[in-house]
Amino acid sequence: MHETVYFGQAYTSRSEISVKSVSHVLNTLINTHLVSQDPFELKGQAYLVTVDHYSDFYEIDRLPTIQSAAVVQASKKHFSRYGVPHTLITDNGAQFTSDLFKQFASKYKFNDVTSSPYWSQSNGRAEAAVKSAKHILLTADDVDLALLSVRNTAPAGHSFSPAERLFGRALRTNITQPSVALEPFTPPRDQVVEERLQCKIKQKQAYDKHAGSPLPDLPPGSFVYAKPPPSSTAKAWIPGQVVGNAGPRSYLINTGSRQIRRNRVQVTLAPSPSFLSSKPTN
Repeated sequence: MHETVYFGQAYTSRSEISVKSVSHVLNTLINTHLVSQDPFELKGQAYLVTVDHYSDFYEIDRLPTIQSAAVVQASKKHFSRYGVPHTLITDNGAQFTSDLFKQFASKYKFNDVTSSPYWSQSNGRAEAAVKSAKHILLTADDVDLALLSVRNTAPAGHSFSPAERLFGRALRTNITQPSVALEPFTPPRDQVVEERLQCKIKQKQAYDKHAGSPLPDLPPGSFVYAKPPPSSTAKAWIPGQVVGNAGPRSYLINTGSRQIRRNRVQVTLAPSPSFLSSKPTN
C-alpha cells in the first residue's frame, strides 16, 4: 500500500509527550508501510476490514467464512491492487496464526505482527475502522456509495481525505464537483504526518484524563493471574508465570499446561506463588 506512518506505539507510557519523542516518531516511523486487518461478524455474516495507517483508507470484505483461506484470498486481492505492506498488524485469531497464513506472509514477504488476543484496543486503527464499517453496514442504503463518501471526506483534524492521501486525488462521486477538485496532486507528507501526530496526542491526552495509574512492567518470572478469554464460561482468572514480552504492553504467560498471551491490562500480579491456588474472578 501507500507509504504509511504508525503512531500506535509512540506513546505507551503516561509521561508527558516531549519534543524529543515527537522527533523520534517522525524520524523512525515515517517510512514504515503499515496495514492492519480485523475480522468481525455482524448479524451472522463474516467480514474483514483492511486499513492503511497513513491514509486511513479501508476496505470491507464480506467473507464466506472467517477461516484463513477466505482471509488470505481477500488479502491477496488488496495487495495486488495497493501493493504488499511492509508490516501487517492483526489480532491473535486462529486465521492469522495458521500455517496457511504464515505461508502467505512468507510468499508475499511481509511481516505479520499480532496484537494481544481479546484486547482490540491494542490494534486501535483496525478497531476504529471496524466501528466505522459496522455503522455503514447497519445504516447505509447503499454501502458502496457510503464508503465512497467516507473515503472522499477528510476526517476531523485532517486536511486531506483518505483517497487524497492514498491516491493523490479526490474521487469522483454522484455529487457535482468542480473539475479542479479532481486534478491529481500530492498532499505534503510533513503536513499529513503532523496532523496524524496531533490527533494521536489529543487522543492520548483524552485517554489519560480517564485512565488510572500506569501499570508497572512485569519482569520474566513474575507470578500473575491472566484474564480468561471472553468465550470461556469460567470466571476465575488463570494463574501463571510471565515468560517474557510478546510486544508492547503484551506478555507471554506459562500456565503450566500451555503458553497464553495477554495485554498488560488483562494481567494482575499475584502476591506470591503460594497465593496461586486462590484465583480472583471477574
